[in-house]
Amino acid sequence: PVAIGPRVFCPRKDGDELYAGPRGRPVPAPVPYHKIVAFCAGGPTLFVMLKKSQGTAVRRVVGLDPGTLAFRFDCGEAGTEPDGKWHRQMVSDGYSVVFVASPGDDEDQCELRSVDTSTGRTLWTRPIGEWKSHQFEGGALVCRVRGKVMVLRPDNGQPVAQFPLEA
Repeated sequence: PVAIGPRVFCPRKDGDELYAGPRGRPVPAPVPYHKIVAFCAGGPTLFVMLKKSQGTAVRRVVGLDPGTLAFRFDCGEAGTEPDGKWHRQMVSDGYSVVFVASPGDDEDQCELRSVDTSTGRTLWTRPIGEWKSHQFEGGALVCRVRGKVMVLRPDNGQPVAQFPLEA
């Protein structure tokens, strides 16, 4: 579940429905034939990560208006990887939402995608390899991948530091 202002959002019926409370009523998942797997509050938008309910579990990220649940934008498909820890795959600093994608459905070839929380416009994309986690800390985006930690600028995805440091 996630809260935006006075409203709380959570999936129901194994992700087939979206409940917005208090005193709301369940509505179908925002994209047909998809299940809700995660939410992220991003500025004026409720970001929803979905996965196909049949066939290959391809993920998709969409933005909804939290007041009306109207569809704002579609951030597109994000592949089938990297893992089932859905709640860790999207983070926001209020101005952008960054989520992990695997365009080739290969966990060794992931990328981070940053989108504007107001418009859904892609701000930047950065290949990262095998994703482990990412979060905003101290005004930077910290990304853990196999064998290293990268500190990225949130506005353009450029590296600020990397550990272990490469010679």
